[in-house]
Order: sequence, then structure tokens, then C-alpha cells
Amino acid sequence: MSLAGAVAVVKADEHEYLGTSNRSPPSFCGHQPFLEAVASHHSAEGTILSIQYFLRQRLSADFSLTTAALPPSPTASMISGRLAWARLRPSSFVCPRTLNTLLFKRPNGLGSLSASASTSHRFGRQSSSSAQDSWTASSDAHPLLQPVIGLELHVQLASNAKLFSSAEAPSSDQNSNTNVALFDAATPGTQPILSPDCLRLALIASLALECKINHTIGFDRKHYFYPDLPAGYQITQHYAPLAKNGNVIVTPHDGADRTFQVGIIQLQLEQDTAKSYTDPLSPDQILVDLNRSGAALIEIVTQPDLRSAKDASSFVRKIQSILKFAGVTKGNMEEGSLRCDVNVSVGLPGTTTQGARCEIKNINGFSHIEQAIAFEISRQTTLLANGRTIETETRGYDVARRQTFRLRDKETKNDYRYFPDPDLPQLRIPLTVVERLRALLPELPHSMIERLQARYGLTRQTAEILILLGFEKTDNMVEIGCGVRYFEAVMQASNVGIDGQVLANWIIHELLGHLSKSGLQFRDCPIEPATFAALVTSTTQGLLSRPLARQILAQLFQSPHVSLTELIDKSLQKNKSGAVNSDPAAVAEQLANDVVREMPKEVKLIRQGNPRIVGKLIGEGMKRSQQRVDPQLLRKALEQLLKLDLQAPTVHDK
Repeated sequence: MSLAGAVAVVKADEHEYLGTSNRSPPSFCGHQPFLEAVASHHSAEGTILSIQYFLRQRLSADFSLTTAALPPSPTASMISGRLAWARLRPSSFVCPRTLNTLLFKRPNGLGSLSASASTSHRFGRQSSSSAQDSWTASSDAHPLLQPVIGLELHVQLASNAKLFSSAEAPSSDQNSNTNVALFDAATPGTQPILSPDCLRLALIASLALECKINHTIGFDRKHYFYPDLPAGYQITQHYAPLAKNGNVIVTPHDGADRTFQVGIIQLQLEQDTAKSYTDPLSPDQILVDLNRSGAALIEIVTQPDLRSAKDASSFVRKIQSILKFAGVTKGNMEEGSLRCDVNVSVGLPGTTTQGARCEIKNINGFSHIEQAIAFEISRQTTLLANGRTIETETRGYDVARRQTFRLRDKETKNDYRYFPDPDLPQLRIPLTVVERLRALLPELPHSMIERLQARYGLTRQTAEILILLGFEKTDNMVEIGCGVRYFEAVMQASNVGIDGQVLANWIIHELLGHLSKSGLQFRDCPIEPATFAALVTSTTQGLLSRPLARQILAQLFQSPHVSLTELIDKSLQKNKSGAVNSDPAAVAEQLANDVVREMPKEVKLIRQGNPRIVGKLIGEGMKRSQQRVDPQLLRKALEQLLKLDLQAPTVHDK
């Protein structure tokens, strides 16, 4: 759109406003270069919005910026900045009707107001929620407004000790207030003593996330009042955190829709708070459990590099996987050892300009993260569509309603009154310690997958399944990666090279099934790697058919003390059908001839174009051989035999 056309649209749309303002329409003389640059840099909608911003600036007596602030030759960043204000603050600068028409008019709408409802506060008080708290969520923001999302992850360390006290780390089976040291209850006169193990785990987490570890770190007090904070302050790291400037790359293999990079601003050690509960018998009272008070946390603060709810959940999954493999945390979101605070705003695509930021506290599930972000994006976008402002505030997430709700105004740094903890001196982290920990850092999932693919020829899907064995539903850090370790131990124990993909399929489809039936975890597998290697090798060399090898594997689980050689000999002696001999292919061919000869009706249907019936012939052959013939060899023999028969002249029935 040309500049003249854009100006005409604006003047026509705001004729009523200009006509009642007791001011003549302003002249664009002297600012033609600026507006021409806007028209060339932005789309038609963007040009119109920028001109509206220009008009509001000229017509508003209370607006601090004047036309003199507009440079005659603006840069692209300046234009984007001016345009950002016009879009993100429509109630101040842009006619709401114009903004609604240009940006938010969609066939199905972006969201709608519903009846206001009462939202329960954490203390049990009932407060009437504003219209901002009830919206119909939409999955996407408007294409001209881009969500800007940053995360704060609170990860409980897998240490047996609390961060500054002598008490043990909390567990889910403890009774309330039974695992509390005097320091955890803020008893006067007690002082903090830093746990070396917690510091070690935090350093490992920093290295796993590619952060730069600071050589000098300190601890600070963060003051706020809440029932779950006995001391009235939390010991954290504000001025000199443990590490900064980390980096995590998320790909579609991690469940994301795209490949993107997320920067980590800082990683810091801090205390966890106690747990607070509402007494069902006395809703006005708060019950506090101090078992979790003082537990060791790391807080991971990210750059606002996320652009969708899917991005956020995929990133949290990637962080969880990395830290669990590094042995830093158990990472169970349902138990609260991994919690997420989400900061959401809407901004302009391609710029760093953000709108008012809202923080959603304590989300503890991947689906909840996506639902909360989707709702908040819709809520903020709809507010702008109605010409209203977005308040900077702290919000909670209602799992039942799948909505966010207002908790309180957003605190600032001054509200927390940070200052260095006088009881904890600064620490120096020697470079030698960092390098020793780097050398001990276990292999992380993404590098492990690449190595399995390159060395053993596995598909990515197979490598990912091997990594997940013994990983998903476990609290035991020793089990992580045991599937890959077992796979590689079997490969090394084999005297004759086994195809990596074949072995992985045996582990995933056969061994794992027997473990599940026996109620065993992968680390408790009774089959030694050397024994399993010999069993798989016997099938690949033709000594055993796959069905017979399955039977022997089941016998190994029932009688693990019996040697594999003994079981193989017994199976071979019982094999009266000759399904196992020096030439399994010949046995399969003979069996195929017998089946074809004795099942003429099925053969006729196959000749008439029903190849699926071959499966029935295979089933009959397996039944006759008592599952001792390799079904793949039998299928191949049947296909070859039927193909030869089809090449012969076909006799038609009269």
C-alpha cells in the first residue's frame, strides 16, 4: 500500500474522532521521510498503525513524546519500536475500532468474555475475579502478534541432604513435619552450612546445560512473607549465581514443531519452601508441612526465546531428560521435583519488544504447561482486541477449568529487598574442580543417540527406545541408561558380530516382554549379556528358529540356573518335525510344499488375486511344525512356490 492510500484509510476511519477534537487534521510535512520509510518497511496494516500512532502523538496533549522525537531518517529498529508501542498499547494511541478491524477480525474470533466467576485465593479467601480471568482459550495468537515466552524451572536435586541443614532430603512417604532440622524451622541462633553434595550436583547441571560457571559465587536473602517460608526470607543467588549463559537446542526429535535454541540466563542454587495446605475442615486456616523446607533446588532462568506452548513443553521435556541422565534430579513433575513458572507476553514478530508480562506460577505437568500458555496467549490477545491494557501480574493455573487466574500484582526486585547473606561467605570454584566434574559428566541423550546410530547402525527411533528403557518410571538414578548399557554389553560379548538392529529388536520385542511378564525392572534382568548374545547368534546363524529361540528365552526366565547349551540341546532333541537342522531353508521349503498340496482352496484364492491368504498358509505351517520353523523362511518359500505355480498354465474349471 502506498503512503497516500494508508493516510486516506486512517483519515476516513478516524473522521469522527478528528471532527470532534476541535483541532484541524495535522500536516505530514517535515516527516515525509519517516512515514515513507514506515510504508516501505511494513505491510499495509503496519503502515496504517504507524500513521495512527503518529496522529495520536500529534493530537494528544498529554503524550510526552513530540514530533521532534521522530527522526527524519529512522532505522528499521526505530520504526519497529514506534510500531510496537502503537500495537501493544492500543487504548493509548490507536482507535480500538481500527485496531480490532485490522488485527483481530477473524471468522471465529480469538476469544470471548464469559460470566465473571469467583476464584479461590491460596489462603482460602474468595475474591471476585475481573473479566480478565474468564476467557475462551484459543490455540493461536493473531499472526501480527507473536507470543514471547520465558521459563523459570525449579529442579529439586537428587541429594540425600538438604541445602543448608543436617536433615535428610524429603520423600513422598514421610509423615508431615517429621524431617525438619532446627534451621529448616528458622529457629533463632541456627546457621546455614552448605552441603557439598548439593553444590556438586548443581555444578554438574551447569555443565550439562553448557553454562559458564562463575569462579566466585555468593548467596543472598530474598525477602517476602508467606506461611510456607518460616524465616521470612529465602536463601538464593541473585548477585553472584552459580552459572550463566547456557544453551539448549530443541529439535523435532524432542517433540517440537521446529528446531530452535533457548538461551539460559542463569542457573542458581536456592532453598525450597515448605508445603502449605488448606484444611478441608477449616477453609480459613492454612496447614504447613516443613519436610520440604530447605530442600536443595536449582532455578534455571531462560531467555524469552520460546514462541508457542508446544515450544515450551518440548523444552521442559528436553531439560528433564538432560538432568535425569546427568544424575542431577529425579525430575518427577507429578511429585513436585520439577516445577515450572511461565512468563507470557505478546510482542511483534521479528523484534525484541514485548508487551506487559504475566507470570504463571507452579505448573507441574507438560500438558498443564501447554494449556496454561495457550489460555494466557488467548486472554492477552483478546484484551488487546478489545482495546484494553494488560496488567503485569502474577497468576495461577486452575487445572480443572484449564484457565489462569489472578493471584497478586507482580513483585519487583526492590520488593524482595535482596542483600548478601551475612552467614554465608562467598565461595571460589577452582577450575580444577570444574574440569574434573566435566570429565565425570555422563553421556547425554542427544550424543548417545548419535553414537548408537553411527556405531551400530540403529534407527533413531530404536536408539530412543533403548535409551528410555528403565528411564521413565523410576526413582533410582542407577537405572538411567541401563538399556543402552545392556545392549552394548551383549554386542561386546558376542564372538561373532551381531547386527545391531537385529539385537535391538530382540531386546525391545522379546526380552522386554518377558521382563514385563515377570514384573522385573530392567536392571534386574536375570539373563546375562553373554547368554543373550549366544541365543541371538544361534538364530542369526540358523541353528535355532526364531520361535524356538523364543521358547528357550522363556525357559531361561523360568530356570535361570540352567545353562543355555543344555536348553538348546533339549530343544533340538524334541524337534521331531525336523524344523531345526543344518539347512532351515530346506525344511521350510519342504513344509511349504506340504501346505500348498493339502490346501488347494486357499491356493486357488491366492491365484485369483487374494495374496493376504498367504498368512493362513503360514499359520498352518507354523502349527504343523510346532512353532519351530522360522516364519520368515516359510513365507519366502511359499511365495517362491506360488510364483512358480502361477507361471505354469492355469487350468480353468468348467
